[in-house]
Amino acid sequence: MEKPSILVGIPHRGDLIDARFDVSLLSTIFSLAQAGLLVEVKKAWGRRETLDQVRNLIIHYFLEETKHTHLFFLDDDVLLLKGAVERLLACGLPIVSGLYYERDQQHRPIIINTPKNAEGKMLFQFVPLAEATEQLLHPKTPEDAPAPGCVRVDVVPGGCLLLQRQVLEQVKPPWFHFANSYTGEDVYFSLHAAKAGFPSAVNLHVETLHITTHVTGRKETIEAWENEFGFKQTDIIRS
Repeated sequence: MEKPSILVGIPHRGDLIDARFDVSLLSTIFSLAQAGLLVEVKKAWGRRETLDQVRNLIIHYFLEETKHTHLFFLDDDVLLLKGAVERLLACGLPIVSGLYYERDQQHRPIIINTPKNAEGKMLFQFVPLAEATEQLLHPKTPEDAPAPGCVRVDVVPGGCLLLQRQVLEQVKPPWFHFANSYTGEDVYFSLHAAKAGFPSAVNLHVETLHITTHVTGRKETIEAWENEFGFKQTDIIRS
């Protein structure tokens, strides 16, 4: 069996990079190297391009210039704990995201389904963490919990997202696209990939943090990050 190798793709929005992100990134790369995995980092900036275009530039590089088995998208406002990528790899799923929370005032966990209403119109629905946990513990079908720690969802965010190479080879470009003004490029990707036969999942055991003017995430995850890296989240505030 081919040993996984990973391209870590980092799409920058053009903002200043928070020092906490660099600390988290270096720890992630070192952890993967310690595990004997080949890892490469590809950064791309959106000076003129939109975020969806920057993600697509990284995918073109991944497919055309590398032979890596996986692409891991890591946004520059997401913080990881040690071993996060390894746990995502262990799921063995074509599309799997870590769990993190919205940056807006609601701070909802990004676990999203798209049921249809009585008129057949697709709805955009955040699943409460308690409901997702119940699905994990008591799946109604094997597809509801496709791997340990994982739940099946319709939409995954792009900020902590592991993709197998076959997904990007078989899904037609553009992979990411701002289809309208109220859904992100990751919504388009998730639905686009599902039509090609690649459903998405979130690993509830891979908790991450989301940087805004403060940090969103569970208190326990914030404390674990502070203990791992040795400084408080209040030490550095994103501009």
